[in-house]
Amino acid sequence: MKIEFKDIPSIIDMIRSARSSDLLVMSLFLLPPLLGLWAVVVSLIPLVNQSPGWEFGIIVAVFAIYLIGTVCIKLSDTKKKRLNRARNRIARWLLNRRTPWGSFDAVRSQVEPDYTDQFLTELINTHRETFHHTTGCSEDQRKIGIALNAEELDDQHESDQASSPRASTD
Repeated sequence: MKIEFKDIPSIIDMIRSARSSDLLVMSLFLLPPLLGLWAVVVSLIPLVNQSPGWEFGIIVAVFAIYLIGTVCIKLSDTKKKRLNRARNRIARWLLNRRTPWGSFDAVRSQVEPDYTDQFLTELINTHRETFHHTTGCSEDQRKIGIALNAEELDDQHESDQASSPRASTD
């Protein structure tokens, strides 16, 4: 797998949207091989082989850079960025459903379990051009939910038609 420069923002967004527990587990699996590879690279440098302790110092520095970078990425995540990521994820999810709306419970079960009712309401209020409130009935219960605006559906429908191959009528 080749990582290109254009992929870096999406990787940073994945780190920002990951829960701290997920980052901890991921780090436990990724750090040992990563640090092991750095130990091999560092051992190939002639200057480091002659100086005792340099190899360990460089490995500790790589670990510190990883840790500081991850913490900075998590701390730099603003509410606006979280709302924009949520808008993109939920809009994509709603466009792929049979119906362009879903209850808040469905959003939590199929998109992101950490989205609270308050967060989803704030998302709708912030992105009124994309979403609106809706209610639906499920098993004799009224559930509050989120729906795509008609303009969003029309825009998506037009872009789907423009990208689909058309048969010639010659």
